[in-house]
Amino acid sequence: MRAALTSGNITFSDGVNSFSVTMAQVAAAQGLAVGATNVNTGGLVAAMSAHAPSNFSFNFEQNSTSDGINFTQKTAGTGTLTSNSGVVDAGITAATPITGVAAIYSSGLTPSVTATLSVSDGTNAVSVASASYSTVAAQVSAIQAGAGYDDLLFTVAANGNNIEATYKTTGAIATAPTVTVGGTTQTVTNPTAGRTAVNSPVVTSISISTDTPAGVVEAINAANKGVTASLVDTGTGGNNFRIVLSGDTGLAGTFAVTSSISNDLGFGDADKTLQTAQDSVINFEGLTITRSSNAITDVVAGTTIALNDVTSSAVRLNVVSDTSTLKTGLKDVVIVYNSINAALSNMGSIKEDSTEALNGALADDGSLISYIKNNIRSAVFNNSSTTSGNVNALRDLGISINRGGDMTFDETKYDGLVLTNFDDISKMLTAGTSNQGKYDTASKGLSQDIANVLDGFTDKDGIVTTRSTNATSLLEDHKEELTKLETRMTAVYQRYLSQFTAMESMMASLDATKDYLTGQLESLSKAYDS
Repeated sequence: MRAALTSGNITFSDGVNSFSVTMAQVAAAQGLAVGATNVNTGGLVAAMSAHAPSNFSFNFEQNSTSDGINFTQKTAGTGTLTSNSGVVDAGITAATPITGVAAIYSSGLTPSVTATLSVSDGTNAVSVASASYSTVAAQVSAIQAGAGYDDLLFTVAANGNNIEATYKTTGAIATAPTVTVGGTTQTVTNPTAGRTAVNSPVVTSISISTDTPAGVVEAINAANKGVTASLVDTGTGGNNFRIVLSGDTGLAGTFAVTSSISNDLGFGDADKTLQTAQDSVINFEGLTITRSSNAITDVVAGTTIALNDVTSSAVRLNVVSDTSTLKTGLKDVVIVYNSINAALSNMGSIKEDSTEALNGALADDGSLISYIKNNIRSAVFNNSSTTSGNVNALRDLGISINRGGDMTFDETKYDGLVLTNFDDISKMLTAGTSNQGKYDTASKGLSQDIANVLDGFTDKDGIVTTRSTNATSLLEDHKEELTKLETRMTAVYQRYLSQFTAMESMMASLDATKDYLTGQLESLSKAYDS
């Protein structure tokens, strides 16, 4: 670098634009005195940044691990670096491949208005009858709730006093959307133009530090560039090891490998390609559909189409309801219901020979046991809030209670009903919806009806929560009383201990007096005897 600058300057070109830097410019960028020549790579990069034209095709920065410069294409596949030895075509990585961009259109609206609203994508339209609005957000909500909203090619949202239409797919939009308020067409701007994705090839250079098959595999995998290498022993003797490279599925996963040395391990040979990257292609209802995987999940809602072979003949798909999953779920309901019922019975009565840990735990609160049992039974066997056809409740599916209070499941009855009434069963249980919540205002099926009852037990004012709170409070009261009792008992113990100590001292004194008097009397008796 110093030699090149000393002899003149260094010129950079991307094939269209070019610029040069001199020794003086590098020294100045590095903060050195005029005439200094002890420049470094950091000074060169700073000078390049100061003098490169804005439309130069590359970004550049000092390499963090070596005394070099990293050049990165601003747009994937655009721009060519040249050097004295020719075109530089290795080691250049695209900063970010061009991805698809969804178009966004915006229109300013008056927040307070009483008028009809209408939006259109040129093919589909949503019209909302005249009403009074105080905010743009309220107008947007009315449009979102309008008939045909899901058919629009875009979604709408409020952004301050603007309504924004964001298209559901990427790419340029041929016909701009229209927004009408009270019959007056509003001005629509296009702050974000749509753009189609461009998948240009990216060239990545990987250094091989150990020139063995294992070293090549390790280096490729360590680079983590979307290509996986594995070393396979073919077991044929001689040169029996093979390096197998694989990329992502689909045409977008296409890659090629070359080497900077004459012996490229055969990566560039056409006959070494085991499988060419390609997309799966099917014709569905007259439409040609291309996907990067053989498992297609977004053509028929709720189904996965697995492509196992190639055929030019028509293939008929029969999509039927999975009744076995529902049947298994009903069996689980029976098991859980009976388990809960048995657990409540165990806690509600004391059995002398029981080994259950919670046996009799709620024996003094029979009303709680009865309340929970009755409410669960009613919730399970009540009619659904959304009945359908002749299917109103679980009893229609073969669920019932026997004389012992246990739930039973008549599988024969279920099997007969599900063959002709699966949709009615589904609607009765779910109201034709999914991911319902307790506070959902939409129609609810029996599943959510039961969930609401169960949640009610543990709500803030639920009976289980209330009983638990009261029991905790009572326990604290008992703990306080026990503490006071222990204090009194300690005082009584100490008083009795003091009294017994005094009594023992008195008894010892009396024993000493007794012994003294006995001795004196014996001495007196002996005196008279003599």
